[in-house]
Amino acid sequence: MLLFVSSILAGRAEQAPVERIELGINEEKQVSGSLRGPENSGETKIYEVEAPAGARIETTITMTHAEYLSARIILGLGSSQGGYFLSQDDTIVPGSSKTYFFSWYTTSNETFRITLTSIADRYAPSVLNYTVKIVLKQERDAPTIIIKSDGKQSTYSPSMVDAPPSVAEAAAAGPVATLTPGESLSLEGHLSPPYSEKGNIVKLYGGKDVDDVYLIRVKPEAGSSLRIKLTPSHGSAALLLSLMTGDGFTLDASSSKEGFVPATAQVNFTKQGEQDIFVRVSLVRANTPELGYMLEAELTKPPQKPTITEQEPPLFPESQARTIVIGASAAIIILTLASVIVGRYRRRTTTYGYEW
Repeated sequence: MLLFVSSILAGRAEQAPVERIELGINEEKQVSGSLRGPENSGETKIYEVEAPAGARIETTITMTHAEYLSARIILGLGSSQGGYFLSQDDTIVPGSSKTYFFSWYTTSNETFRITLTSIADRYAPSVLNYTVKIVLKQERDAPTIIIKSDGKQSTYSPSMVDAPPSVAEAAAAGPVATLTPGESLSLEGHLSPPYSEKGNIVKLYGGKDVDDVYLIRVKPEAGSSLRIKLTPSHGSAALLLSLMTGDGFTLDASSSKEGFVPATAQVNFTKQGEQDIFVRVSLVRANTPELGYMLEAELTKPPQKPTITEQEPPLFPESQARTIVIGASAAIIILTLASVIVGRYRRRTTTYGYEW
């Protein structure tokens, strides 16, 4: 039965005309119509939208029963090359209306197709009305990078739309920043977790962006450390932070915890010299359709060595001073005893001249 339905859908999709919709970033367009077909036996409508790299396409489809019996619907958001990224198979009964929300993030230029199919029959006819609203949103990684050094701050925008997903691609793209001891940077990025929520409004999300890799070039001194902090924008998210070399070797890694608890990692340098460190942000899980993160990096200065102050030598060596103190104490004791003895002798030999 499933194979039979699939063959019917494939035939209808091939016969259905494609209507192209021109849409720019942050623009919104809406189309409407009905799925009726010959003898009210169902129909397929296809709309095509081109989206640039780093864009999120959001499609809201509302299906409303208009006439006759129930109809089975299959809605899909996919590529013009065929297949669905997101789809929903449902039934619209007389007197009902349902809304479906599809959202997909693309890391490359993509032509999307929005397909609406109603399955009915001339012996069980059905007519459905629909409205389709489409929005394109730009979600660039690292739209601006903030560099701080000695209380000063500067910003710049790298020529990046979406951070590459691998070390090799990040190396080819070049460093997003070069840090010297005492400098730090911060940037914001995005990932696309899968997410679904069903009810009267069915919401399906997804995308191809689950890994972002940034190349940071450092010029450390011996004793410097590169410290990285990664904070997700949603409390349900868990992200994996990895610091890697150019050949893919992991130097340090840690995971963020739910509740906005950041992940931290660090690389210590024992010698001076320019080095490339690759920072990878990987999606572990998130119960949210759209996920951002804040990445902060700091190259510390080497710890300062304690300064030793020269002390003036004492007037007397320690051993000589000890001898002098002991001798002085003994002399004081002897003088005290002598004064006591003399005092007692005088009291015994003194004659008081009282007469009665």
